Amino acid sequence: MAHNEEMIREAERLYVEEGISVTEIAKVLDIPAQTIYRWLAAAKNKDGCDWDEQRRNFALSPQALVGIYSTAFKRWVVTIRKDLNLMGNPKVADSIAKHVSTLRKLDPRFGYLGAVLDIIQITNDYLGKHDPDLRDEMEAHWPAIQARIKEIATRESPYGIR
Repeated sequence: MAHNEEMIREAERLYVEEGISVTEIAKVLDIPAQTIYRWLAAAKNKDGCDWDEQRRNFALSPQALVGIYSTAFKRWVVTIRKDLNLMGNPKVADSIAKHVSTLRKLDPRFGYLGAVLDIIQITNDYLGKHDPDLRDEMEAHWPAIQARIKEIATRESPYGIR
């Protein structure tokens, strides 16, 4: 018997989002479990995300989701740094602002880390104008200080923001 796309989507939803076993889905939908196993196998052979992968992704913790979002954003920033002319595009600039805002909402420590790193840069610039000898002496220490701050913020953040 042929099953319509709606029934396949419902079986997929129950499997992925509800975490229900194939046997239980078969009972709920009143179809043979073997049919659902065929659908599972067919999804594995397609390009994209199969049901098992979708199920794992659906079960990700909020912390893992923030980590994925943060990684994707950092990759995008690397692309932009390769071509700084992209910053002249208002859509790109607006998008960056929105992503930074989202990260701050997801984990407020993201904003604090940025502020601390900005303070280091401001201090370095200030010393360059008012005490160049001290600035030169500190210049060798700033990378280690920044790395230590990032390490502390990452360790203490439940979301692994870096």
